[in-house]
Amino acid sequence: SYDEYLKATEVFITPAQNFLAASKFGDIGLRVNGKFYKKSSQDGRFVKKGNNSEYLSIDYIPIDENPQMRNPDRGWIASSNQVSTSDKYPYYFNGRFEHYRNRTIDSLLNHMSNITATEMMNMQQNSHGDKARDLLPRILDNDNFNEENEDAVNIHLDLSQWNHNYHPELKAPSYFEEWYTNIYRNTWDEIYAFSDSMQILYPTSWKTIEFILKQPNHKFFDIQSTPKKETASDIIRMSFLQMQDTMQERIAEGKSNNWNNYSPMHIWHLLRVPALSRKNVLHTGSGDAINSNINNFGPSWRMVVDLKDKPLGYGVYPGGQSGNPLSNEYDSNIEMWEQGKYHEIDIYLTKEEWKINGQTIQINAQQ
Repeated sequence: SYDEYLKATEVFITPAQNFLAASKFGDIGLRVNGKFYKKSSQDGRFVKKGNNSEYLSIDYIPIDENPQMRNPDRGWIASSNQVSTSDKYPYYFNGRFEHYRNRTIDSLLNHMSNITATEMMNMQQNSHGDKARDLLPRILDNDNFNEENEDAVNIHLDLSQWNHNYHPELKAPSYFEEWYTNIYRNTWDEIYAFSDSMQILYPTSWKTIEFILKQPNHKFFDIQSTPKKETASDIIRMSFLQMQDTMQERIAEGKSNNWNNYSPMHIWHLLRVPALSRKNVLHTGSGDAINSNINNFGPSWRMVVDLKDKPLGYGVYPGGQSGNPLSNEYDSNIEMWEQGKYHEIDIYLTKEEWKINGQTIQINAQQ
């Protein structure tokens, strides 16, 4: 039951995790599990005075008042590291939260009904990037765009025809990500100047894009080392030229600008031994997509459970059943993971059912 789920997870206090639950009887719910102390406004952002007893007392938020929801009217619950509460939540908290994947999930689920397991598996492979959708129309319409350069025109055309999906054979995702990275670094260049001397909490992407869209003449866009007062348009133009140079250099070095080559995916052995790892894995998605693949990071375990009378699970992970590199089973699941395929997983509801149908592996240690 739902109450059993709450009871079973309340002892999980660190690290904080979002626990979701669903039952075939119609209950769905989420609770942010963790032991959180009650913060005053801006608490946790700055160093406190260690010699002031005012800061020694710590009171914790009761777990029943942790962010949670049960059976919302919209009929679904999702979690992808987004902000966990509305602005009506009575306790202050801070942190860095995801701003794009959750919007893609919300948009898809709001337009779906009677969702099947196959549709959920397809959704886990979704590679659409809302960051590109938000920013690309603005920077493509930049009034400083140079239409006389043939290479620039081709890049501009490729980006204008792109549907914001990060597929391995496309060049447009590479162009956009390189362009955006340059925009970000050129906007916050004065902050990056301190990166070698201190740890810095950098501005978020969503806030940077908000400045570009709503305050293009903000002083943040001015490069203080130049006599000119730069605006967002200047930064966009400068960053495009830098991106163009980078892409031409890659071609001159014999590198492809396809997304799979520009942002390669590697599945490393825990010891980072290349011979025991799988490099250049075919992948879709980006850090801002539901299929959040980027370099050495990604959704390593994918699972869908269909809550029928007899629940049926589907799952896959990028590895294998054997730890022996010479075994065919060492990395046998990687191809399925690449292709978005899943294994069927037996789910037993009772111990007796498991005894009849389940399998046991016995490991005997040698002396």
